Amino acid sequence: MYAGLELALNDGEVAILSNIAEDHDFSAYDRIFPVGSKATRHIISRTHAHQKVYVSLVPRHTYWSILKDNRDKALVKEGRLTAVYIDQPVGRIIRLAKEIYPEAKVYASLFGPNSRAYLPDMQSTLKDAGLGFRYRDINQDDNPVTVIQGLVGEADIIIALPDVAMYNRIIAKWLLYIAFASRKPLIAFSDKYVDAGAAAAVFSTPSDIAASVLWVLKKTNSRLNVEGYFPKFFTVKTNKRALATLRIHAPSDEVIHAKIIQFESTDD
Repeated sequence: MYAGLELALNDGEVAILSNIAEDHDFSAYDRIFPVGSKATRHIISRTHAHQKVYVSLVPRHTYWSILKDNRDKALVKEGRLTAVYIDQPVGRIIRLAKEIYPEAKVYASLFGPNSRAYLPDMQSTLKDAGLGFRYRDINQDDNPVTVIQGLVGEADIIIALPDVAMYNRIIAKWLLYIAFASRKPLIAFSDKYVDAGAAAAVFSTPSDIAASVLWVLKKTNSRLNVEGYFPKFFTVKTNKRALATLRIHAPSDEVIHAKIIQFESTDD
């Protein structure tokens, strides 16, 4: 039996149908699908020896923090826990940026306390591609305008990485404004950021996450990958008006999506 994130196939699509209440008795279920960090922490302390847990809709850094806090539990030690993060892999983000603006030679990113986990992958991926990389750490006491202006001035394209501890409304607004005023495309991490003026974004919708969980469910055997997975399925969205203003002629969302899938299948 299943609990938590219920999955159903409808014309080949996977949808999230419902979430079970926190006070539900989970003892009868073999597989549990908590959605979000609160549900995950609630479930981890209540599992039984026969149960496997498939976490979804959590940032990677949050899931790893939960893993650290529960590393001595049998659920972790026995490989009965895994996750599909809401974050996107760095290679996918960089591939989107290349499809949007292949002329870019120097990339740049702003890092906060959570997004800094991306730094090693960003550095190695861009170095392997022969591309330059500039970055800044931003702290609570910093003047965001000064930091962002200095960073944007050194790069051809800006990669905004998800970080709830850093991306308050002010920083998101100034990063978008300064990048646009400097005629530098901003690659974002959500559809709302694209609606606000970012050039493009790659992200996973709830349906993408559900499909990715189902993919993990089908591919795993007795022992789960405790470290978790990036989402297998994703969505690409571009802002045609912003791209036109920047005089960038990018392929359609569908073409970019297909090229990223082809790149990842080759990379595998």
